[in-house]
Amino acid sequence: MVSIIQTGLTAIQRGAQGLQNAAAEIASVGHFNPQSLENPPKAIVESLLEAKVGSHQIQASFEVVKAGDEAIGAILNVMA
Repeated sequence: MVSIIQTGLTAIQRGAQGLQNAAAEIASVGHFNPQSLENPPKAIVESLLEAKVGSHQIQASFEVVKAGDEAIGAILNVMA
């Protein structure tokens, strides 16, 4: 069970790193003209998608950690 929690925490860290990298890429694009939303730069679109993937990875990994924690709690309750 502890390895499940550790795996979830590692995945949260990876998701956060991906999210941070995507944010840095978006920030490095420079000035973006909101009037060009019909044809945004490819780098911004790809970075926004990477940010969304990172966000979903964090959320899913949190659920893994939560499930592991609940399983350990249930085992401890049975043993008590």
